Amino acid sequence: MKRYLLFLFFIVLGYSYGQEKNEVLAKLNDQEFSADEFNERYLLIPRLSIGNKQDEPAYRAKAFYTMVAEKLWALYGKEEGLDSTDIMKYTYKTVEKMYVRDALFNKEIKEKAKVDERKIIFASAKIKRILYVNFIFSKNIDEINAIYSKLNSGVSFDSLLQKRIDKNYQPGPVEVTFGMMREDIEDAVFSLTPGKYTKPIDFEGEYYIFRLTYEKPKEFKDGDEYKKEFNNAKTLVEDRALNKAYSEYFNKFFVGKQINADGYLFWSIADRLIEVTKSRKEKENIPNGNKINLTVEDFGAIEKLLTSDTLKMEFVKFETEPVTVLQFLREFFYEGFVATSANADTVRAQFQSRVKRFIEHELLAREGYKQGLQNLPEVKRSINMWRDNYLSKLAKNHFVANLKLTDDDLKDYYEKNKAGINSPLMVNIIEILTDNLEDMEVVMKQLDAGVDMRELAKKYTKREWTKPSGGEFGFFAANQYKEIGKIAAGMKIGEIYGPVKLDEGYSIFKLIDKKEVKEDVNIKPFEEIKDSLRDVVRVEKLRTGLENKTTELAKKYNLQVNENAVYNLNGENLNMLVYRYMGFGGRILAVPVDPLFTDWVESWKKERKDLP
Repeated sequence: MKRYLLFLFFIVLGYSYGQEKNEVLAKLNDQEFSADEFNERYLLIPRLSIGNKQDEPAYRAKAFYTMVAEKLWALYGKEEGLDSTDIMKYTYKTVEKMYVRDALFNKEIKEKAKVDERKIIFASAKIKRILYVNFIFSKNIDEINAIYSKLNSGVSFDSLLQKRIDKNYQPGPVEVTFGMMREDIEDAVFSLTPGKYTKPIDFEGEYYIFRLTYEKPKEFKDGDEYKKEFNNAKTLVEDRALNKAYSEYFNKFFVGKQINADGYLFWSIADRLIEVTKSRKEKENIPNGNKINLTVEDFGAIEKLLTSDTLKMEFVKFETEPVTVLQFLREFFYEGFVATSANADTVRAQFQSRVKRFIEHELLAREGYKQGLQNLPEVKRSINMWRDNYLSKLAKNHFVANLKLTDDDLKDYYEKNKAGINSPLMVNIIEILTDNLEDMEVVMKQLDAGVDMRELAKKYTKREWTKPSGGEFGFFAANQYKEIGKIAAGMKIGEIYGPVKLDEGYSIFKLIDKKEVKEDVNIKPFEEIKDSLRDVVRVEKLRTGLENKTTELAKKYNLQVNENAVYNLNGENLNMLVYRYMGFGGRILAVPVDPLFTDWVESWKKERKDLP
């Protein structure tokens, strides 16, 4: 089995924030929120410019109170028993498994990958050379051996090459520098002197003989350039040692392990996946050859197309704790699915590959649990961060689901705001909305490089009705579009904000104009506009409900904040979307991404002062 490991690095970050000790920034009952915990997360919060560097302390405080609110809601969620719900059982468990596999990779591979210091010395010599080589290749081992015998008998390399089609691939000698070749081939070629040739070398089923035609020394403009080249070479040597340890462990670990998926269920799920993929292609009018990114809506459709009995059936046949269809689908959905084509055979082949990868990942995760790696401090810290995030979202959704909009709410809003109903604050934005984090990463980099946001919106936004105008909404009331309108109302014209996590995906938007519309019209009667107020009042009730509940939770869990310590923190975030690449494959956002939520803070502080 050939395995090529491209990116198996995870972020190693050093902090220098000015605190002499890990101060406690907040307490919620007996739970502490430390400066180290905050800084580690704050550094990696992605956001585009919303102001200048002088705004950093204020933004840092907002990020801090947003994280505190998350912890308050997580405590409430646990109290309400939401930590035992299906979404926590499946979605959160998927994240936990990723960290357990990563810990297994660190223990069994990264810590055991031995770097031969001699290889670093050899690499330092190789980076000083530029080789020019020719080659002869054949898919037939007998033919390449016969050519090698002729070379050994004195026949010239060039005379043999001129008679072969190989010469068409090399009108001149090919330039080779350190790191361009597979390690064993590189060692063989760099050991040659001009005019000499290698033995036949097998490269993925083809056989090559390389001849060093000539070489020249590589010139460096200064010591800094050489140092950079040397560090790159050292990193490559270390990566090669890591890849070797990975291959050895991977091949040894899976020897004798035979886990199968139920064939009937495989075809049943694959057929639904094909059906939904074709539907998505038609809905979005995706051209042939373009990738098809399935949405949350699509995943829900797949689940609904399967019966409840099917979802309970055992899909992956592990000897102990077999995996049901529902368990598999929830992990499958978490990673997402991007089809390269709507062709049935292509989708089925991609799905088969994903099932195979799921089985491999599940076996590795189970080995990690067997070794107790879920209990390592660094693993528990990361897992708890995501647990709190998921649990807080569940708790908010649970709370919101129980908020009912009544006619009394509409009437009350009307009486308090009827003078301003005809003069709302209006905003206009350009937005890019995507549920594909890879696209979001590209967008953020392009914006940072100065690419026009309208052009990016035409290419990347999934909000179809704004595409023709380059992502521009046109003026809308600031109490519309939930978080977008609310955030835009507090921005300055020209500022960019995001990414914001919405139900539809991730949003980045730029405020391009705002105005307050004042109309000299008679105030319309309540009954005449009642229905038109419902969406506005619903959003307002949700907003005030969440703020009031957060204030209540802060009191309930005895929130105490060391605000001076918060404002004295010196850390700045990276203003970019950062991923953590996990051992054995997979990636996850380095930290949860959520909109700022601080409107509750003022009322909480006021109530604290008002206490007798």
